[in-house]
Amino acid sequence: MRVIKRKLFFAWQFEEEESWLNEMSKQGLHLVAVNPLLLKYEFEQRKDKEYTYRLEFLDDLPSSRKGLDYLQFLSDLGVEQVGSFMRWVYLRKNKSSGQFHLHSDLSSRIKYFKRIRMLFIALSPLMFINTINLINTYLRTKSGVIFGLSGLTIIVATFFVTGILTMNSKIKNLDKNSNIWE
Repeated sequence: MRVIKRKLFFAWQFEEEESWLNEMSKQGLHLVAVNPLLLKYEFEQRKDKEYTYRLEFLDDLPSSRKGLDYLQFLSDLGVEQVGSFMRWVYLRKNKSSGQFHLHSDLSSRIKYFKRIRMLFIALSPLMFINTINLINTYLRTKSGVIFGLSGLTIIVATFFVTGILTMNSKIKNLDKNSNIWE
């Protein structure tokens, strides 16, 4: 039986999203398709298996040569790709096949978080320029549509800043822990 759940996660909440997917698996609901834009997760109900889910932010698109090679490497280790969204891939491994961790040491987690932060940093100037252009257009035209778009871009830009600050905090905490272990 298929079950659809709708839930909102932001890119910096990937650990919370993983936890939620793993909790669904414990309840016998296993992810078979995902569409984050529609906040849609499709599950198959089966009690005979339990998976560990991980999200991975790839260096390249999953369809690129580098992405395909990496996903094939994971497949050779018993990891399935359940879905993808841009450079994010949804992965799972049957719990009976052993543990499943990505970026398990501190230095690789820090590097991974920095890569995610860079996504927000790279896109933020575009959002701010777009916001300024829309506000200038609104001031010239007094268009309600432009006003609404301006507000929307301000909200999105705020999310980008939140993503950067959240990833900075995670990186800082991991750096602090790495100094403890040295």
